[in-house]
Amino acid sequence: MNEIKNKIITISGDPASGKSTAVKGLKSQYEKMGYTVKIKSVGKDYRPIVMNGYMRFLEEHPEKKKIIKNPTLAQAQNDPEYSKIIRRDFDTIVDNYTEQYGKKISSKSTPDIVYIIDARLAWQRIPNSFAVRTIIDENVAGQRAFNDQTRGQEDSYASVEDAIKATKERKLGEIERYKARYGVDLTNPNNYDLIIDTTNLTPEQIVNLIIEKEREYREGKTQPNAIERKGFEPGEN
Repeated sequence: MNEIKNKIITISGDPASGKSTAVKGLKSQYEKMGYTVKIKSVGKDYRPIVMNGYMRFLEEHPEKKKIIKNPTLAQAQNDPEYSKIIRRDFDTIVDNYTEQYGKKISSKSTPDIVYIIDARLAWQRIPNSFAVRTIIDENVAGQRAFNDQTRGQEDSYASVEDAIKATKERKLGEIERYKARYGVDLTNPNNYDLIIDTTNLTPEQIVNLIIEKEREYREGKTQPNAIERKGFEPGEN
């Protein structure tokens, strides 16, 4: 493993598992500790690119547009024809960007800066990072997605049941897509240094746990890829 110079946290996980909330909380806490915090959310850049491309795709396929009136991100990612375009174009752009960003922030020592990167494969593309994965009960994830008013039109649902179904489909679609595209199982616990089940944890508990375990990791008290399981058992996703 590369020499660890900087405080770099990569975070990924299930849809609606609280990644964005954790990132905001980490920023606040680290700033109180005197650090400068730099956040890079690849998903925020990726989502509109995928959805805008899917809208153009539907315009070119009127037979699908008649059926899909208000497309969601899950539908875009799970569309067999459009997923080929995602793999061919969008994934490559995101992967290269994440890797180059990781090299940039690892090129020199910056002890007063905390870097937080929210991206599915950031743990792989930035190997000297502290890799966190968040997981959540699927029903709770759907309820959170349904009640989250900050989400865009592509993530709005007519009912909680629809939200649970769509969130589960998006999760499974992402898992299968990454297996097909990279041969990587996103649910493999050995990919990460910390796995957190956020189902019954408050945002404060999640943030404190990440900060505590990241500090132990940097101090050599926790070996790379050692996993702190909070409500997580092998085989659960």
